[in-house]
Amino acid sequence: MIQEEIKVRVLKPSEGHMLTQAADVAIEDRVISDKVFLAVNDVPENWKEITDAEADAIRAGQEEAARKAAEVDSPRVADDN
Repeated sequence: MIQEEIKVRVLKPSEGHMLTQAADVAIEDRVISDKVFLAVNDVPENWKEITDAEADAIRAGQEEAARKAAEVDSPRVADDN
């Protein structure tokens, strides 16, 4: 039997904050989380804290972008009635 010990780094934001990528990321690809488990090749500097209000604004932007994308992908069909 092989037994391994694995070290996992977990980032948690301060009270009233969330975590998101520090890099400039397209809104539809932006991650917002209350906990990030770092991969072996990830570093804490790749993440930053944002306020809950900023997180809410990003989520609203993501919902709007998804709604617009759905409208483009699914054009309305004319009602012949």
